[in-house]
Amino acid sequence: MTVADWDPEGLRRWLPELRLLTRRGPLRAAIADYCQACARSGVTVVFVPEIAGARAYGATRWLAPHRPLVQLSLRGRTDDQLWETAAHELGHVLMHDRRAVFIDTGEDEPDTAETAEAAADAREHEATAFARELLIPPAAETRLLGSRRVEDVLGFAAGVGVAASIVAARLQRHGIWSPRQAGRLKRRIEDRDLPDLAAARSAPDDASRRARRANRPHPGQRGD
Repeated sequence: MTVADWDPEGLRRWLPELRLLTRRGPLRAAIADYCQACARSGVTVVFVPEIAGARAYGATRWLAPHRPLVQLSLRGRTDDQLWETAAHELGHVLMHDRRAVFIDTGEDEPDTAETAEAAADAREHEATAFARELLIPPAAETRLLGSRRVEDVLGFAAGVGVAASIVAARLQRHGIWSPRQAGRLKRRIEDRDLPDLAAARSAPDDASRRARRANRPHPGQRGD
């Protein structure tokens, strides 16, 4: 994959755009934009099949001191989960130890034992808070909790500039909405929604090769 040099400040400058990206359609284009924005800041993003029983939504690790890798499994197959996981993993990239490997299982409760696992849980909570505050500003949380109707959610989502599915999922997490209510506003992600980044990268190269062939002298023709 073609990935720029690691640029944490560039990634931080881009992050506010992630919220608006969640509203963009079709999903395939929005996911491609996320991958390409990360690549411009030096973050490699790959999609891997979910491993049955692993309960892993995503993972973050460093391939080298300046080469972070984000892996997304599409567990759950809904757009709200994808965007929260995508933001969560970038929180790890920006905030946490490059020697560690982080796996997001979507668990909210930490292990209270004074162990290395407890420290890892604390970092998971930091990344979760990072993602949730990025997608829905804390200042808007009180107004969010007053949402009861679909119309309320759609209006709140438009005002904040985030996908309605993320708002519905947050109400579901708080126990205000049922899974059935929230599910009405979530978009399902299929494999066809994943961008063919390799094809997108090769297209300019193919065009360049065609242009070079077109300008190449024919046999017997003298070049300049």
